[in-house]
Amino acid sequence: MKEISEGVEGSNRSMIDKPSTDVNNLVDEDVNLNHFEKISMATPMDEDTGSFGLMFDVSSIKSLVITNLQFYTDVTTMIRCFVFTTRGGSYKSRTSLDDWTLISDGIIQGMGKSEFTPVANFRPVFLRSGEVQGFYVTLTTSDLRYKKSPIAVGKIADYNSHLRTFVGIGVGNYPADELFYESQLWRGVIEYCNWEFSTAPPTTFTMKSTTPIDSKIPTTSPSDPSLTFENHITLQHITLYGSNLILMDSYGISKFTSSTSNFLTEVLSKQIPSIRIIDIHVTSQSLNSTNNSILNVFVEIHLEYKTIGLFHPDFLVQESIRAKNKIFMMELKETMVPSLQKLYDVKAVRVFKVYRNSVRVPTSDKKSSKKFAIISILIAVFTIFFFIIICSSAIFYRSQCALKLQEVEKAQVEETNKMCEDSLAIALAEKYCSLHSENMKAILMSQWTQLDH
Repeated sequence: MKEISEGVEGSNRSMIDKPSTDVNNLVDEDVNLNHFEKISMATPMDEDTGSFGLMFDVSSIKSLVITNLQFYTDVTTMIRCFVFTTRGGSYKSRTSLDDWTLISDGIIQGMGKSEFTPVANFRPVFLRSGEVQGFYVTLTTSDLRYKKSPIAVGKIADYNSHLRTFVGIGVGNYPADELFYESQLWRGVIEYCNWEFSTAPPTTFTMKSTTPIDSKIPTTSPSDPSLTFENHITLQHITLYGSNLILMDSYGISKFTSSTSNFLTEVLSKQIPSIRIIDIHVTSQSLNSTNNSILNVFVEIHLEYKTIGLFHPDFLVQESIRAKNKIFMMELKETMVPSLQKLYDVKAVRVFKVYRNSVRVPTSDKKSSKKFAIISILIAVFTIFFFIIICSSAIFYRSQCALKLQEVEKAQVEETNKMCEDSLAIALAEKYCSLHSENMKAILMSQWTQLDH
């Protein structure tokens, strides 16, 4: 950077120079942004502390151009303000300005407590969808005001449907030092225009990198005039798992729908660049009656996208929540809604599809149902056939066992009869022998008597 002498003291001069020729997502100076729709995101004016400067990050949900910043100061005197930017976030570059590019330098009059003060000579910055950009706003006096935050540095501080701001750090000296105040909230306005639906050619932006946006449909472009917009409403059953969950009140529902919109916008736009979340509406919610560990939320999501071929938005939303459920869960927790602080899992399933005010089952669902019915019938037939085989086998086995038992019983009877016959023969023989022995004894005694005489 070249040196700027006015308002810079001593050894710090080399750090506050004219914009470097090394860009950090800076828009070419000859680009005319007047035909873009001007949008802004303003924070509350509830400051409670301040210092020389503040570093904070911005993440784009959709591709956009940041055209100016307004900061909060309570003075109405002339002050000098510098704005630096760096691609990829400010945390890695907090102690040195080597990675930063000066994009604003001007002496301006503070607007005081009643309104925000715009910076001067701001050079626009282009952000692709999902990209993070760091900003460092610093004064030469300690008159920049911001607010302390209970949330850690890097957590989401504020958001809308286009961009998010994150909790930053206060800088204790000018222009940069090692004195920092952790967890501080930016207070001001971010002015921008939506790039995604503009007609300006993308070649007017000079980028440090030309990495394309990831897309599952590389053959189409959201700026293709031959494509037409389609509206679609999908009903999703989102199941929240946690401990001691309670039903969301109106504030909780508002935060839930905002977080869901931001999450889906960021995830879906990477797959279908033209897709937009028009509205999200919670139709009903209910708690598990046993232990309040499951909160069922039915959500209508109104989508708008350009016709780009055959795809099912219902399935796309469902799978996006399932695939990125941890990120979605963290988004919900960062709302600080009490009923969403004890979540440990999130799941989603499409209920049915509403298309142009009529309800119909998607073709893929019909095919899936038919396939499931055929498989169910085949399983039932196989089960019945298997049951018949088992029963037949059991009957056959029982009959064989009965026949075998009869044969065994017959053999036992025959053996018993034979044993009885043998026993009878032996008894008769013994009887015969006994009688024969007595007769022989009597004959011998008679003959012996006759001899004595």
